[in-house]
Amino acid sequence: HKDTEYAKNLKLEAKKLHKKEEKEEGFSLIEVSKISDEDFSKISRKYIDLESIKFDQGSHLMTNEKCNLPPGSWRLSKKGYEEVYVPAVKHGKEEEKLIKISSLPEWAQPAFSTTKELNRIQSKVFPVAFGSMENMLVCAPTGAGKTNIALLTMLQVIGQYIRQDGTLDLSKFKMVYIAPMKALVSEVVGNISRRLASYGIVVNELTGDTALTKQQIEETQLIVATPEKWDIITRKSGDRTCLLYTS
Repeated sequence: HKDTEYAKNLKLEAKKLHKKEEKEEGFSLIEVSKISDEDFSKISRKYIDLESIKFDQGSHLMTNEKCNLPPGSWRLSKKGYEEVYVPAVKHGKEEEKLIKISSLPEWAQPAFSTTKELNRIQSKVFPVAFGSMENMLVCAPTGAGKTNIALLTMLQVIGQYIRQDGTLDLSKFKMVYIAPMKALVSEVVGNISRRLASYGIVVNELTGDTALTKQQIEETQLIVATPEKWDIITRKSGDRTCLLYTS
């Protein structure tokens, strides 16, 4: 029914314009106004066969004719997929210059009381994280030790406010740690609080479920927040108090 209606509408439009349709590939001219409704509906149309061009291989397609894997790699074929195992790169002992915790200043060692040395990535960024105030971007997988790198930067700040008598001037600085999710905020607060307890550092969380009063902000040296909450805090004029103490 829809095809017949479509044919009628198209024919009426063609008659109004008084045009002739010239078929491609050398076909003769046809005067549309002389075609009956029945004949017009029989005119063949061009269709695209989607089934014939369907991409069956999907993610299993391998466009590279040859793929060379590192020595020691092996494949394991399973139903519907294939696992490829590539051995980890082994670094020579001469390439690894790990930072010993005992080589840190004595006041910084309590934060790493359960660790004997920094790992490779921590040792690599140690000069910048602990020894300078330069900005840095660390890209590493989960479990690589990024929290310890953040702790090194905190110790760098703490070291600037140690008095000559060895005490820490807690009223002179504030630090902010941004965690991606609320669940991680609580985890970071517990972890960092324990490791900085000997310095008298107060750690508090700031998320959509929690809020800090002016007094609490004054007593806090490290604020752990989610990106969304910190964005609201830095935009909302009513919470500008927080900024006064973190600048």
